[in-house]
Amino acid sequence: MRFFKLTAIVISITLLFSGCVYFNTFYLAKKNFNEAEDRREKQGSDEAVGGSANQYQAAIEKSLKVITDHPDSKYVDDALYIIGKSYYHLGDFSKSERKFRELLAAYPESDYYDRALFYLGKCRLKQEEYILARQSFIQVDSVTKNRKWKAEAQYMIGEIEFNEGNFEEAVKYYTSYLEKYADANLAPRVQFKIGQAYDSLENYEASKNAYLNVADYGPSDSLYFQSQFNAGESYYALDMIDSGYAIFEKLSKDEKFYTSAGMIRLKLAEALEIKGDLEAAVDEYAQITEEFQRSESAARAYYRMGEIYMLELSDLETAKMMYDSSMTANRRSEVYQMALERSANISKLSQYRQAATAEDLEGAAQSQFQLAELYVFELENPDTALYEFQMVIDSFPESEYAPKALLARGYIFDKHLGMKDSSRAQYRRVIEDYPSSDQVEEAAMELNISLERIDADYAGQRYKTAERLIFNEDNIDSAMILLQSIVDEFPNSRYAPKAAYAKAWLTEKYVTPEEWDPADSTSVPDSVIILAYQAVADEYAGTPYGDSALVKLGRKVVPKPRIPQQQQDTIPQDTVLPGDQDVIEDDRDLVVIGTDTITANEIATLIDTLHVVDGDPIKEGDFVYPPSAYYSRFEGYVGFMVKIDFLGKPTDWRILQPSGIKEIDEAAVEALRYTEFDVGQIPPEFIDQWQFYRIRVELPPEIKGRQ
Repeated sequence: MRFFKLTAIVISITLLFSGCVYFNTFYLAKKNFNEAEDRREKQGSDEAVGGSANQYQAAIEKSLKVITDHPDSKYVDDALYIIGKSYYHLGDFSKSERKFRELLAAYPESDYYDRALFYLGKCRLKQEEYILARQSFIQVDSVTKNRKWKAEAQYMIGEIEFNEGNFEEAVKYYTSYLEKYADANLAPRVQFKIGQAYDSLENYEASKNAYLNVADYGPSDSLYFQSQFNAGESYYALDMIDSGYAIFEKLSKDEKFYTSAGMIRLKLAEALEIKGDLEAAVDEYAQITEEFQRSESAARAYYRMGEIYMLELSDLETAKMMYDSSMTANRRSEVYQMALERSANISKLSQYRQAATAEDLEGAAQSQFQLAELYVFELENPDTALYEFQMVIDSFPESEYAPKALLARGYIFDKHLGMKDSSRAQYRRVIEDYPSSDQVEEAAMELNISLERIDADYAGQRYKTAERLIFNEDNIDSAMILLQSIVDEFPNSRYAPKAAYAKAWLTEKYVTPEEWDPADSTSVPDSVIILAYQAVADEYAGTPYGDSALVKLGRKVVPKPRIPQQQQDTIPQDTVLPGDQDVIEDDRDLVVIGTDTITANEIATLIDTLHVVDGDPIKEGDFVYPPSAYYSRFEGYVGFMVKIDFLGKPTDWRILQPSGIKEIDEAAVEALRYTEFDVGQIPPEFIDQWQFYRIRVELPPEIKGRQ
């Protein structure tokens, strides 16, 4: 009997001791976590900084010990929440997401359920997984009874719409939030975001009102300042200069905003500039550079003076001095790069002017053309650019740059000056005076004239005829003659290297009796093929077609995208709850390519190695939204790696970025099958190689508008 009593006492002491150790571990985890939270919140940051980062890390380590050593404890869900939220504030969103998913799967009755669901949405939002994030926040709004979490979920859905560029939808969610939770802590921030959304829509009347209304929600001093500052900018955008000026003047007199005095003064000077009082504006900017030396404000003031001297006063020498001063005032300034480019472009002017008088006529024409381009695209002076382009036409009428200059003048009249009739006159001159130039196609497109109506013999027309002879009539000999005529008669045309390469390609495909594989060292090519590609490589060295010829000759390697080997997507063993492996495994971020399975991170790496198909397709396959997928309301893209042949048709494809909805992915594939690409926009070395292309997915308007 005495033995049993002693045994019972020993067991009781052991249980009590182990329980104390276990509770002490959790207590330390929670203590570190709470202290980290307090520290971070006092700093007003969503990210852990300084000592709070170490405390979050300590909380993770202690909580992991609770989970691994005491998996049946009542504190496991607490520990999972601490780990997930700690990882979130440490910026490791993938690990944070994993922990919250574990908690939700294993403890659906936990008191942390709605909070875990909310932070799961935030993790997905941080990783730009907008569809999954939206689903999480919608679920929070529907399951939680906590008014705070409901409010924040509404706000986060608005944030998703904002981040995706759906600004009108974002305004709807933000407004709905304010109608329900006007007294919530986030209310002033939400009202500010409404202003930003209207700014993005260029609805400055609405943005101005939204920013002014922020004051009604008791914002912090910093948010009040920013909202008033933005309201002043909206007034300027509405050409209500005096109203905007009054706001900035009021801010300048408030001692709380002393640290922003330089930026406020810049806005006051800007009002003078907008009103056309350039002398007073320059004086004010000069005072700013004196009072706020070596600051962002000084750099911006110098830059604005440079703009005035260059764009308004045409004093390029003084303008360059201002841009150079802007760079030295603050090398970390946001305007540093712009000032550098402005200064460099002004330096180029004298170089181009000197080269434009050279004895080499073609080189002089090119320099004169570059000079004109500099004025319109870099120096934002379309009037002077018009004059300089006309100099190209008058001084070098036989040059290849003359029709280009006419086309450029048409563009300036249309896009910069809104003079449609003058623009069309320039385009008509291209067709009438230079019917054999490449610019005929672009001029006809701008005039909305069918090329068949133009009685012109130009390289592009001959190339299209050659394509028809090859692919429709199987008349290879005539096509070869036509392609050679392009090379001989239009040596400066952009179609010349393309025609030369096409001729070599035809030689390989149709002339030689022996198939040649340059990747096969045992293959002996026909000398005719070697000579054909060698001629292209020599004549057009350094061009995409010359490089492609080198690829064909085996003297240049095109890097192939590497598909990673199959990898197991597992959770580290020390963080898995016993018995829950099947529940928490998730393959939504995996894509199967052939026999390989790759993860989301590997997909991003793979896409980076692929050439992106540029330009609009010649024929875009229709994406038909499957009615069975309307429930998803998915909009976005389905991304493919695709092989495109010499005809511009897809021959093979793999989905790299699925929508996650089978019916939508199948419809995207069907659209891709009927898409035809402009091979002229694709560098030749990428023909029949893997490239990246996306199909746009949009809900039908009648479904999109339905609530």
